Amino acid sequence: AAGRALVDSVLGATKEGSPAYVDALFARAAVAESADAARKDYLRIAVDYSSSPRAEDALLRLAQMEIARGDRAAATQYLERLALEHPDGASRAQGAYWLGRVLVDEGALAPACASLAEARSRVAPADVELVNQIAYYLRPCAAMQRAADSVRADSIEKVKRAARADSIARADSIMKDEAAAKAQEQASRSND
Repeated sequence: AAGRALVDSVLGATKEGSPAYVDALFARAAVAESADAARKDYLRIAVDYSSSPRAEDALLRLAQMEIARGDRAAATQYLERLALEHPDGASRAQGAYWLGRVLVDEGALAPACASLAEARSRVAPADVELVNQIAYYLRPCAAMQRAADSVRADSIEKVKRAARADSIARADSIMKDEAAAKAQEQASRSND
């Protein structure tokens, strides 16, 4: 309660739209009494102050709130917006992780694996917790990759066998044609 009172006093004393005002809005959302109050402030930051450094964190928090509510579609929209509007932002690794996680839960494994791979490439090695979470959700991707590699290898082997069989059949046909031509030539000489 004291934190909320302090943040409200900062909001009252700060010029609306200033960086300090946006920071105070973000702080108020972080200590809000309810998820709805937090959502309102995060959404205000994401919409009204989308160029603020706090906007990408607000989008990430909105997505996490939607995941907690079970609204994966809304979460996906926030995470895709995060990727689009802040492609090189500090929250991109987390955003890609959460998007991958949502997609895994939806059964969309191929795009989930792509998002998780992006998260792995962006995460700071020092962020051990996020590195481990990404690795956990990447496990089905490794199995999918092994299956794809197996199918690919099997397909390549089938193509090779078919090519060999076709080459052998063509060689046999050529040899039969040549033998038939020789036989016909010999028969023609014999008749002369």
